[in-house]
Amino acid sequence: MSERLEEIKRGLSHDIGIGNEFPISLSFRDFKWLIQQAERVEELEKEKNELADLNQMLVDLNGVMPNEPDLYIQLKKQNQRYRQALESIRKGGPMNFPEIARKVLEGENK
Repeated sequence: MSERLEEIKRGLSHDIGIGNEFPISLSFRDFKWLIQQAERVEELEKEKNELADLNQMLVDLNGVMPNEPDLYIQLKKQNQRYRQALESIRKGGPMNFPEIARKVLEGENK
């Protein structure tokens, strides 16, 4: 854990220890730093997921499709478009199924 985070935790523990739960004394500098750390965590999680996908692709290529990496990549992209379309439908909002279908199938003709 970083020194900065330890310092923030000590400050918050002190506030809670003396009964000052609200408002918590957190400087703008510390608040901004915590937000930056949360954003960095999101970036790292996204990168981790991408690397996990790449690793899975390599595992699959080694076993199932060792001679067809282009086909694997094509199918992986197609699967991703389908997932995005389903996620869009799941989220609701204005439903324009023909438009969603067009966007998904558009990638297949490239």
